[in-house]
Amino acid sequence: MHLWLIRHGDCPSESAPGASTPDGALSPMGEQQARQTARRLAGERVTHVLSSPLVRALATASFIAGAAGDLPVQVWTELREGYSDMPGRPVPIHRGHGRAELLRRFPRAILPPDIADDGWDHGGDTYASFLARCQDAARMLGTQFESQARVVIVAHGGSLNYLLHALLGISAATPTWFQMEHCAISAVRLVPEEKQRWGWPLYPAVGVEVLGLNDVSHLRTAAC
Repeated sequence: MHLWLIRHGDCPSESAPGASTPDGALSPMGEQQARQTARRLAGERVTHVLSSPLVRALATASFIAGAAGDLPVQVWTELREGYSDMPGRPVPIHRGHGRAELLRRFPRAILPPDIADDGWDHGGDTYASFLARCQDAARMLGTQFESQARVVIVAHGGSLNYLLHALLGISAATPTWFQMEHCAISAVRLVPEEKQRWGWPLYPAVGVEVLGLNDVSHLRTAAC
């Protein structure tokens, strides 16, 4: 199974001081980045597109799904970004958009049942709960897709980091950080057991091959 892990495009509300929402839209630059990423992946024979339910990810995924052959966008709430409390402040719980609003803005989306008509709650994460959620997403990949699937996953810097931790077996006791710029592409391949390298004494059989990390070369083109 080939996986392309894409961080969403630029989004002003994500990092603006005093931003009132964690679920803002892409900036014009972010839309340009999403279009460029869609063009980069158009020839990769993508079979499935997955997305976080947050608007900036869904918008990015919709561009990619359109260029990949008018594919649907499967929304997994497990892929949402993590939000925790700040010292001295209560744990924030944010209310995401409801089904009708998301489908109006993103008609390609296939929404899970936990996104209700009146919205959905997210926030109040801990390190343990965030990591566990991304581990769940990694397990779902193995159970829901065949080994020949070619899957694009559009999510966030944090959730994609923890998804890589789960896929690569990185211990929670020794975490690392994979830098991911807006619309950067990281690629891995999940290798079925029967196709792993056996009998190579210096190169033991592995289930995951890392093909690339934080590739932004496709974003160095002229503005569209």
